[in-house]
Amino acid sequence: MNHLFKKTWLLIALLLGGVMGCVQAQETPTPTAPPTLTPTVTHTPTPRPTFTAVPSATPAPSKTPVPTNTPPAMSGPLFYVSTVGDDRQGNGSSTKPWGTITHAVNNVPDGAIILVRPGLYDGRVDLNGIFPEGITIRSEIPYQARLRHDDTVILCSLAQGITIEGFDVAHNGPGAQRYVVQIQDFLTDATAGEQSVTRITLRNNIFHDSYGTDILKINNSAAEILVEGNMLYNQGPAGHHIDVNSVQNVIIQDNIFFNDFAASGRENQQNSGSFVTIQDSNAATDRNLGSRDIVLRRNVLLNWQGSPGSTLIAVGESQVAYHQAQQILIENNLLLGNGRDPILAAFGVNGSRDITFRHNTVTGDLPSFSYAVRLNMQTNNLINQKILLYNNIWTDYTGTMGQLEANTPLRFSDTNPEETETFALL
Repeated sequence: MNHLFKKTWLLIALLLGGVMGCVQAQETPTPTAPPTLTPTVTHTPTPRPTFTAVPSATPAPSKTPVPTNTPPAMSGPLFYVSTVGDDRQGNGSSTKPWGTITHAVNNVPDGAIILVRPGLYDGRVDLNGIFPEGITIRSEIPYQARLRHDDTVILCSLAQGITIEGFDVAHNGPGAQRYVVQIQDFLTDATAGEQSVTRITLRNNIFHDSYGTDILKINNSAAEILVEGNMLYNQGPAGHHIDVNSVQNVIIQDNIFFNDFAASGRENQQNSGSFVTIQDSNAATDRNLGSRDIVLRRNVLLNWQGSPGSTLIAVGESQVAYHQAQQILIENNLLLGNGRDPILAAFGVNGSRDITFRHNTVTGDLPSFSYAVRLNMQTNNLINQKILLYNNIWTDYTGTMGQLEANTPLRFSDTNPEETETFALL
């Protein structure tokens, strides 16, 4: 692990800034085919368990949204979990700890802090319970409590007010299925609409090595989710680091995203998807139609290893007849094109509206089919509307901006004007 951290931090050497300019409007489009190398990424919902997320954020071109999240518990009654603890004989004290996080969550009062001692914890962690004040589940020594499973490791679908902090979370090896972490809302159905999954925070964790699909899946109408200060790397085939899917009021900030499959003893098959995607692939099967009010800011994305048909950040990915995402703000991120694998573009939008991409820095070779952005439609998609890109820096110190091969033209953007109704580059 040490050389992963060293490599990551050595590559983070640039700061953020801005430039550019133009506005255009077009009419109803005819979808155009993506490059031949573009893969189709699909996602499968998780089966319902037996037994909960809603800040108010409205990204708009003229103002920055400020979602509200309940702050994590800084002090409160302490309870302990240990690899040598016992759920039946323990009482959660320092001298008689419990053996599992799931049992601890089911037995602590509101406002509690659960300290998880170092060691390897195998099996799924279920987060259930409504905590108005909020509880914090914290690795007693950062990253020394390691959570592993051959399926979804942490599942949160019937909860409110939980913070997960300081863990190392991953699949346990080849053959593992689905996601590393999933946050979704089944609480609405369980409470006849009176409650929903909300106020879930993931802070200062290392999430890595999904052998299924996504590392972190936030879907099925979850809301008010905060993902901050984490490190994510090595998703599964066709998966993402984070799939924000049919949800609202989500903040993703101050995280580091990269891939280094060889460091985990894995082959780079060049078949994984975008680091972050924001979409809605399940139509009207939940309360949301399109993800909305999502903020992606102050993140570092680097060392691309994945499909040549993907982008580092993707807004919209599915072949659906509604806007997959709206009111999305992407700002102050650093995208480093230091990898060797080809990529479609740094940023892409499909069938979405009211998207603001500002104050970001994209630098390096990538290499890519187009350097800055690809705005397009897939089959059945609605036309893109109100896509704003301003005060960004795009800089390729190799001089190959959007030139995937020698003797091919430089390409800043891959955009059919007929597929985007309103667009501004300032």
